[in-house]
Amino acid sequence: MAVKSTANSLSGLYFLKNFYSNNRSLTTSSNRKKCNNSELSYEDSLALGRAVKKLKSFSYSSSENSDTINGAIKAFVETYNNTLASASGSSNSDVSRQAKRFKKYTDDNADALKKIGITIKSDGSLSCSENLLKKADIEDLKSAFGKDNKYLQNLSRTAKRLNSESYDYLYRQMTGTGGNINLSL
Repeated sequence: MAVKSTANSLSGLYFLKNFYSNNRSLTTSSNRKKCNNSELSYEDSLALGRAVKKLKSFSYSSSENSDTINGAIKAFVETYNNTLASASGSSNSDVSRQAKRFKKYTDDNADALKKIGITIKSDGSLSCSENLLKKADIEDLKSAFGKDNKYLQNLSRTAKRLNSESYDYLYRQMTGTGGNINLSL
């Protein structure tokens, strides 16, 4: 049975801006075009970590607002897609390796996602059917995104790795160190 909706729901845009709280301008494609993939990977990994944390915070019970949960899920899908695109487009192999991990974990969770209206496109990005998401059973939502969900745990761990790899890569770009230590005197 799907969760009931009430008038006090939060939209996907609200959650998206919350996930990108460090740099809300990156919620629009025109502003994303102004950044390089390294910058985007760093910000996207932070946003994905917040999205996962939010999805894990819901109890997925009939007392929760379904529109609010659906808004968070739609924002998660957009954040995931942004993260996958920026990491996949990186020239740094450590960063792009994390994109492959995201794809693997998502492929492993494809059946649970499909039950709630989220499908995986050929490039590994996600597509969300709002109609199917609205009709999704609360137990299916909990199965896909509940607190103890292995998929979210893997995404969280990989988002942290991506953040660290992106930060290191940005730091090397800014300092010109290239990550090598010069031991000559």
